Amino acid sequence: MNDTYDLVVVGDGIAARCLLWHIASDEEYCKSKKILHIASDDFYPACTKRTTSVVSYGSHQKGISELGDLLVDSLEAFDQFISINSPDGITLSSQFYLFPKSEEKIEQFKSRYNDFSIFEGNQCAVGPCAIINSKELNEWFKKGFSEKFKHYTKLEDIVVNLDKLSSSLNTRENGTILFRKAIVCTGAYTSLLHQDRILADGKAVSGSYFEWRDIELNRDSFVLSQGHFNIIYRAHEKLMLFGGTSFDGMVFDHYKKELRDNYLAMSSYLPGLDLPDIQQAKVLTGIRHKGKKRMPQFINEGNILFFNGLYKNGFSFPFFFAKKLLLQNGEDLANLKVHF
Repeated sequence: MNDTYDLVVVGDGIAARCLLWHIASDEEYCKSKKILHIASDDFYPACTKRTTSVVSYGSHQKGISELGDLLVDSLEAFDQFISINSPDGITLSSQFYLFPKSEEKIEQFKSRYNDFSIFEGNQCAVGPCAIINSKELNEWFKKGFSEKFKHYTKLEDIVVNLDKLSSSLNTRENGTILFRKAIVCTGAYTSLLHQDRILADGKAVSGSYFEWRDIELNRDSFVLSQGHFNIIYRAHEKLMLFGGTSFDGMVFDHYKKELRDNYLAMSSYLPGLDLPDIQQAKVLTGIRHKGKKRMPQFINEGNILFFNGLYKNGFSFPFFFAKKLLLQNGEDLANLKVHF
C-alpha cells in the first residue's frame, strides 16, 4: 500500500473506537483526511470483548493522588458522554458492597462509603455503577464514526513493526504503510509490535471470569462486590458474570481455583437468588495492561502516540483521553501532543 494516511489507528477495543468516534465529531477532518484502522481479533483479541465490563463510580476524591484525580475526571467524562448521547450497551445500575468480616476492616469500610442498604438480607454499602455490554457499545461507536469519515479504511491485519523515524509501519498482509500520525491502542500487546520500546512501566495481567447465559433471577440488573470480586447480573440479557482474578503475565490460561472458591463464598450470602452452578459456567480470560501505580500511559514518540495501561478503568479512561485529542482551533492532529 503506497498511500500515506493522515491517521492510522491500531487496535479495535473501547479505546480505539471511542477515540475514532470523538475524532469523527470534527466535520472538516472527516471530509478531508484519510483514516486507516488496523486490527486483528484473531491475533490480538481486544480485552474489551473479554471483561466483566463494569464502571464503578466509587468513592474517589480529587486532590489526594494523581491517579485519584484522573479517576474522577474520567468518570465525569464518561458520565457526560452517556448523558448527552444515550449510547447502546450501557445500563445504569447499583453496585452493592458486602461488609467485611473483621471489626477493624468494618470501620475502614464505613469511613469509605456514605450510603448503605440491604441486599438479599445482607448489610451493604451501595453506590451507582454502569454495566456495559461491550459488543453493543462498540457497534454503536463503529456505526457513529464509519458513517462520517469520507476516506475510512478498515484492515483486518496485524502490525509487526513501527518506525517512528520514517513514520511507517509494517503489517503481516499489506506490507509497509506510511502515515502522518499513528495512535496505538493495543494494551498489553504493544511491546510485541513496537520492538524498540520495552514498556517497562507496565505489565500484562490476565483476568478470568465465569459467564452464564439464559439466567433468570427475577430482579433488575445489579453488581454485588466483595473485595475485588464481582457478581454482575445483566437482566435484559439474562446474563450473569462472576470475575475478579488477576494473574501477571501474557497468559491465556484460565485461573479457575480462586474464581471457584470466591464464587462459592459469595453465593452463600444469596440463598434466595438460586444462583447458577459453576459446572454450567463458561470460563473466559482477557489480557489487560496495568501501568505503573495503575496509571495509564500516554507516550508520544515522533508521530506515534501510544495509549496503554487502562487496566480496570478501560471503560472510563478512554472518554477523558479522547476529549484531550479533540481537534480544536484548526490544529492538525499530526502535531498534537497530549500532556497530563
